[in-house]
This record gives sequence, C-alpha cells and structure tokens, in this order.
Amino acid sequence: MPYRIVIDASVARAAGGPKRVHHDSIRCTESLEAFRDTGHFLVMIPPLEKEWGKHSSRYALQWLALMYSRNRVFSPPEWEDPDLRRRVLQAVRDVEPEAVAKVRKDLHLIEAATVSDKRVISLNESERKHFCKAVQTHRKLLLDVGEILWVNPVTEEEQVPQWLREGAPAEPRRRLKEC
Repeated sequence: MPYRIVIDASVARAAGGPKRVHHDSIRCTESLEAFRDTGHFLVMIPPLEKEWGKHSSRYALQWLALMYSRNRVFSPPEWEDPDLRRRVLQAVRDVEPEAVAKVRKDLHLIEAATVSDKRVISLNESERKHFCKAVQTHRKLLLDVGEILWVNPVTEEEQVPQWLREGAPAEPRRRLKEC
C-alpha cells in the first residue's frame, strides 16, 4: 500500500544525483530513487514547498518535477493545527527550553505528518530527539505525535531505501514514542 510521506528539504538539499560520491548525498539520492520507484506520495505543504524551492539540489528539483508529473504529490488542504503546535511547543519548553526555536522551525513536518500517513524522512536528528523527549514526557502527545515514523536516510542502520521498497512499514523502532 502506498503511503503519503513527508520528505524534509534537508534530504532535497543533500541529494546530488547518481554521480555524487559523498556519503550523505549518496544515501539521500538512493532514498529519493527508491521513493520514485514505489507508489508512495510526497506530502507537500506551503512551508515545505518554500524550503524545497530555496534549498534543493538540481537533482532534487528534477525529482520533484517528476513526482508532480506523475500526480504523486499530496497537498492537504488543511494541515495547520494551532492546538497541536501549542502542545508540542509547551512540551518541548517543559523538557528542553533551549530547543524551542529549533523545534518551531521544523514543526510543520509534524503537522504535515499528522494529516497524512505519519511518516517523515529527514536528516534532522536533533529535532527528532527533541520531539522524542517531548513525547516521552507528555503522554497526551503520544496520540498525535508519538505514532509518527521518523527515518534518516544517512543513518546506515535505518536502511531507508529498503524500508521504502518494503512499503514503509510501521516498525515500532521508528516511532517518535520509541526513541
């Protein structure tokens, strides 16, 4: 079953295409290629679209154009959730006050994931850890945020291309509540 998956602009920035040799670029390119070869849909909301336009590599922009041409981009009409945003920021403030600004910058990834199929591909490990800590200390967030799967293509053991080809299954170890 194809899923609607959020791909952060950090992946689009790092993906340099098939001729790149840097580890991060190779891993991100392989992940986008695996995504392309599956039936998954890219989730695109206005802040993410702006980030992709500003930070993407040439390869990633070509990949994005291909996803649009194949009608494989899902743009949810209602994605902003002020209540969720407030609760997440309060949870982070309670656990790690110094992380609020960083989390606020990527909170749209969480909002987009909650209105799609709860899957995020991102290189941002620090934000992932902040979201995990917030979820673990505020049980109410478990319902909205804790079930989100967050994968990092440059982390070897995550095997993101293989995970995508296998249908992006909801493996417990990938959930924010399990970090």
